[in-house]
Amino acid sequence: MQSWYDITKQLKPIGSHASKKRFRYELQNLCGSIKRIPIVTVYKNPDDFKIEGGEVYVARTYIVTHGKIYAGLHVFVADTFDKIRQEIPETMIEMNPDVFDDPCIYRVFV
Repeated sequence: MQSWYDITKQLKPIGSHASKKRFRYELQNLCGSIKRIPIVTVYKNPDDFKIEGGEVYVARTYIVTHGKIYAGLHVFVADTFDKIRQEIPETMIEMNPDVFDDPCIYRVFV
């Protein structure tokens, strides 16, 4: 699985350059009435959830709205990534972390 950064580097332009107005119009149509974007970050063995001699996966929710990122209220902890994955909606897109992310970030879902 590739990181978002790697995916965007491979994109080839399609169509022609658009004016700001057309670009904004297209984005508004694609986004519809989305007011909040949920993000789930899955951490493997983060410092605040260390378990001696074992692995732990922690899923934290974040919400992007009006240009700001807010931490969600819930955290889900499991001993395998598969248990975490089962709780995340299939409609969310799974991405690998970027090389510049914290090393304990295991996956990101948008």
